[in-house]
Amino acid sequence: MTEPSARHGLALVFTDIEGSSELWEQFGDDFMVALEVHNELLRGLCGKLRGEVVKEEGDAFFLVFPKPQDALQFALQAQQGLRDYDWSRHGPEGLWVRMGLHFGRAWRREDDYFGAQVNKTARICDAGHGGQVLASQEFMDACGEPGSEVIIADLARHRLRGLGQPEHLYQLTLQDWEQQTWPALRTLDDIPTNLPAQITSFVGRDKELEELADLLTDEATRLMTLTGSGGSGKSRLAQQAVARAMEHFPDGVFWVDLTPVRSPQAVVAAIMQALKVEPQANTSAVELIAARVAGRRILLIIDNFEHLMDAAEMLAELLQNAPDLKLLVTSREILHIAGENIYEMTPLPLPEPPINWQTLSQCDSVHLFLHRARSVSHGFEITSDNAAPVCEICSRVDGIPLAIELTAAWIRDFTPEQIVEQLGAESRVLTSRVRGVTDRQRTLEDTLQWSYRLLDEDEQRVF
Repeated sequence: MTEPSARHGLALVFTDIEGSSELWEQFGDDFMVALEVHNELLRGLCGKLRGEVVKEEGDAFFLVFPKPQDALQFALQAQQGLRDYDWSRHGPEGLWVRMGLHFGRAWRREDDYFGAQVNKTARICDAGHGGQVLASQEFMDACGEPGSEVIIADLARHRLRGLGQPEHLYQLTLQDWEQQTWPALRTLDDIPTNLPAQITSFVGRDKELEELADLLTDEATRLMTLTGSGGSGKSRLAQQAVARAMEHFPDGVFWVDLTPVRSPQAVVAAIMQALKVEPQANTSAVELIAARVAGRRILLIIDNFEHLMDAAEMLAELLQNAPDLKLLVTSREILHIAGENIYEMTPLPLPEPPINWQTLSQCDSVHLFLHRARSVSHGFEITSDNAAPVCEICSRVDGIPLAIELTAAWIRDFTPEQIVEQLGAESRVLTSRVRGVTDRQRTLEDTLQWSYRLLDEDEQRVF
């Protein structure tokens, strides 16, 4: 891991050629020559402006720059060079490249960079059109005044594929470019949804996120149950995976939170409310819901189902009556109904000896602790002195994300060594100091009590 990139941030750039598949089919080997001209232009400019080509995949580039001003000059000069070149000698009239610019922390692993900010940059690029340069709010803030020759267009906030929160985007052009406007961005803003906005960024679980998103988009999957222990992060993973898969559900993605629901009979009412279905006399709720979703590609996320298991039969009936509907259910228990696919979440991986404090943040449990600790103490870093107690904290709480977040929130008042002592002496470091969290997540004890109350009397006695 390269620490300066994690500590200070980097300017991240993604590029790709719009319509490259069609160009391959139309021009064949001639397009290969054009592609190499494109590659040489981008490589040369990157080196000239003190950047690094991290990865080339097909016609796409991933580049990083220590200074956002250099990244901006790269994007604008590259677009100018692409406009000036006579592409007709290789067949196509032009190569139209979209570019996404972002600024944030990224962690280096061997010859690659990884992290949420890298993914965000790729999504910004995906939203654009050929010849267009898009930049995030973070990039604009870090870059400062770009110069009078640069035209900045505020494109407002957009929901991007795979991201839980809308992103404020800007378009950057040069004054003498003939084209200054492009079609509407390729975003998720036209998809109806009530997904809750995310206040904190999603950290880790890259493998699980990819697997769950792929399962949701599989035509054979009608019901997916995301199960795991309390505090394992089921709801958050569900939200993030759904955000990544939203374009597969153009008719809507709807969230149903069952935390405040107390009776199985009220589950169907909560679903109707999310879908804005009005009750009607002489027509069952399941029939009304089925009529609402008929012929539409809709995903329904039902969160915290474990205390309402008697409503599982209603979900089975709903799936039978609404063949186009897909369900994602988060629950501490599986539903045991036909067609159920189960994805079980485990705690975050724990650091394994020998401990190298310089690469420790590559472990998901430590990465989450570091990220949440920095939200309350911006200067916090993992060092050779505190690496061992940070590992001890993650191990003491068994890699449970909720417990890691609760302990990390105390880093402003305690050192990691003191938090380890507190974990052994009392439970107040496992108590949330944040207003607005649900009662079942306010302390780790509340999370366990929630699970305990789901047991019958014999099971409670055994427990």
